[in-house]
Amino acid sequence: MKLSQKEIDQVNRIKEKMPKALICDMNFTNFGAKNHKYIWNKPCSEEDLKKFEKENLVEIPRSYRIFLSAISNGGPFFGCGLYSLEDIRIYGNIKKDSIFYPEMTEEEFDKIQNEFNKEDSIDDPNYDGLLIIGTIAYTYDFAIIVSGKYKGRILLTDGNMERPFQFVHDENFLDYYERWIDDLTSGMNMTRFDISYPGDEEELIKKFNETKDELERYYLFMSIIRFKNPSKEAIDLCKDICSSDYGEDIKERALIRLYKFERGLCFKFIDQYLSGSKIEKAIAIKIISATQDKLEIEKYFPRLIDLMEESSNYEFEKNDEVNSFNRICFILSDNKKDFMDLYIPFFKHEDEKIRAAAIWNSGHVINARFFCKEYIVGLKDESERVVLATIQALQTIGIFQKDLLPYLNEAYEKFPEENYHIRESIGTLLKSWGFTKQKKS
Repeated sequence: MKLSQKEIDQVNRIKEKMPKALICDMNFTNFGAKNHKYIWNKPCSEEDLKKFEKENLVEIPRSYRIFLSAISNGGPFFGCGLYSLEDIRIYGNIKKDSIFYPEMTEEEFDKIQNEFNKEDSIDDPNYDGLLIIGTIAYTYDFAIIVSGKYKGRILLTDGNMERPFQFVHDENFLDYYERWIDDLTSGMNMTRFDISYPGDEEELIKKFNETKDELERYYLFMSIIRFKNPSKEAIDLCKDICSSDYGEDIKERALIRLYKFERGLCFKFIDQYLSGSKIEKAIAIKIISATQDKLEIEKYFPRLIDLMEESSNYEFEKNDEVNSFNRICFILSDNKKDFMDLYIPFFKHEDEKIRAAAIWNSGHVINARFFCKEYIVGLKDESERVVLATIQALQTIGIFQKDLLPYLNEAYEKFPEENYHIRESIGTLLKSWGFTKQKKS
């Protein structure tokens, strides 16, 4: 395959930059770097490429083909890296065009999934016309479209099928790859490189201000905050976002950015948010729980205490494991204050997640050892989550409580052997109290 001068120049640039990636991340701190360790493979031969294409009845898109034949057969990239030619996956019908296009909505995607599920077919249309060329992590992969209007474009796949596969914002693979090396070696935040836009900070801010699309605005802002040292214009944008009616995710990101570069202003917004909307309160509580500034945190204690009851009714996040109440409990308990009386009323809350959060965090309160009988209600709870949180709180307190032994025995008997977390935790607690054996059922 003969390359144009432009392609030759790009290949040479990438090769020159490749050694710098290792120099910039010698401890492999970027996610996935420990897998590939910035070791590039020998390029593929033309014979191997033709054999792959013939066997799979596919034509490898030019930009990616150049990478394989002139730079490396798979190897280092964002996340866990690229597959070698031999390990490329084909999950769908490679002869069909991909169903995805840049403007696809979640509603359109859901319609296709519903039709597929009705047909009870084993042929998943989501992977038609795609080569899976690498993996970010878990169920998220890199795919390249091999035919049709969008041939050569890179997709970010989602094995959970929760949303349409996302087009990256670079037009071809080599541009995407070169930008990855450039961003890495210039010290940019690489956390969400995969979804980021190309361009300098000024260009991205301009695009952000021009677009009305909420999702595009979010990804543009995520791209803007990747720069190591924000400009005044970028900081002003964060101020504007925090002051305006933007979505929760983007306001939270903007506030975090201000916390890092304009801390005083960040805390002014937190003061406002704690008396603002439910969303603003949740954002403020999240930022406070993440800060390491103990003096700044303490001044918010009165307001956080006032918000405990209200926040116990907030929606849970992250697979129903964390909400604002949980964070307030953590903030108060982590600062070693005599706040036990604040937690006890929530030991009987109607929501088991709230009961568990209150009990578990209370174990870290400095005066918890004087309230151990209050944990009886937790040991008698019907929820495994709550009982386990209670045992863990007692482990944290670390003081033998004779009066609790009957209730620990009752909990041990109540949960079968399959609930090994309960029985194992009780055994660990009793051992810490000086017991060498526990009762067998």
